[in-house]
Amino acid sequence: MLTHLKISTRPFWDIDLHLLDEQKDALFIIQRVLEYGLWEELITTTQFYGKEKIVEAVKQAPYLNNKTLNFCCIWLDIKPEDCKCYTKKHRTADQYNQAHWNY
Repeated sequence: MLTHLKISTRPFWDIDLHLLDEQKDALFIIQRVLEYGLWEELITTTQFYGKEKIVEAVKQAPYLNNKTLNFCCIWLDIKPEDCKCYTKKHRTADQYNQAHWNY
């Protein structure tokens, strides 16, 4: 449950907040606030978790939209290539053209 982190339910419209743990689910919480939270919630989340944890969450995020990823790279001074969601989006054409069945 979010007891110490004071943010709205807006980023978590589809989640029961009572099921979230601030420490165990930190990466998920940070990713949701980055994608759907308000500016004040981003500031609160950064103060609560610290910038290092935010950087870790951005690098490990399976998906971030392009606008959020670009903002985070500039704000946190990281390269897009270091982020899982960027490398996942930018596979080479050969990787997409591989056949699933070899017959």
